[in-house]
Amino acid sequence: MSHVEDHAADAAAATPSNAEAPLTITAGGEVLLTTHDVARITGHTYATLQQYRADRVRTGREVGPAFVKRGRFCYYPASAVEVYVAARKGA
Repeated sequence: MSHVEDHAADAAAATPSNAEAPLTITAGGEVLLTTHDVARITGHTYATLQQYRADRVRTGREVGPAFVKRGRFCYYPASAVEVYVAARKGA
């Protein structure tokens, strides 16, 4: 089981029955994660992920996990987060 799948299972188990369930969005069969989900998985703060996105757009550097925009919202493909986490562990 991957780190992202572990997180999804943990989130489902830790969600009280009266709380809103984690949002799972799919695009062409790809699971998309919210910034809050990725912050929990990577250990980065929400603000750090925002800065990484801004740096990617502004400079074109590949910093942080890859993301996609859906309207005004940003999401992270689960596969991109897995690659990013694996690369950080190898560094």
